Order: sequence, then structure tokens, then C-alpha cells
Amino acid sequence: MIFGVRWLFVAFVPYAAVCLVILYERFAEGAHNPLLHRESRRLQIHCRVMQNTLEQLIWFALCALALATYLSPERMRLLPVLCVFFALARLVYWWGYLRGSTLCRAPGVQLTFTLNISLLVAVGILLVRSLLQ
Repeated sequence: MIFGVRWLFVAFVPYAAVCLVILYERFAEGAHNPLLHRESRRLQIHCRVMQNTLEQLIWFALCALALATYLSPERMRLLPVLCVFFALARLVYWWGYLRGSTLCRAPGVQLTFTLNISLLVAVGILLVRSLLQ
């Protein structure tokens, strides 16, 4: 479990990065009060990326930690791969969103969705198996 928590830091990096970008851009634009809706289009995109990344990170983290409880020591190598894949998927999503159209973010959405759904199904199967034993 500790091994999994340590690697979740890697999955957290895209969220931290977008938060820092928002912090800088709010300062640079003078858009300190989000209730006034004076953000540039680019800042609005960063805010949407931040919200979606947080949602996906919660899903991923809960499934990855649950999976860690079922993995043997030899299979724990899967956790770093999953965390790096998640981080890269979120960066692809962010980059695609900044490129302009909704379709540009589709690869990042599909990568993240496929990973999170796969983890959810895998943990669900492992849970049911353990309950039936």
C-alpha cells in the first residue's frame, strides 16, 4: 500500500502543474476573483482541465490503491506503470484542450477513460473473487 501511495505522487503531478499555471495566470491577468468571470479563454481552459483532472485523479487513486491490496510483491511493478500512464494521459488531455477544438482533447479523454474503467473492472473482479472464496 505504501508503495502505491508513493507512486500516486506521479499521478498527482499533472494536477499540481495545472494548479500552478492557474495561480500564475490569475496573477498575470489580474483575474484574482473568479466570481467576476474576467478570465481569458486560456485561463478558463486551465480551470476546466484542473476540475476534470481532479475528478479523474480521485477515481484513479481509489482504484489504484484498492488494486495494490490485491497485488503480489512481484506484480507491484504494475503500479508505477499505471501512475506514469495516468500522468501522461492527463498531459495529453491538457495539451489537446489548449490546441483548440473539443476533438483535440479526445485522445487524452480516451486514454484516461480506458485506464480508469479498466482499473474499476479489474478491482471489481478481484473484490468479487475474494468475497466468493
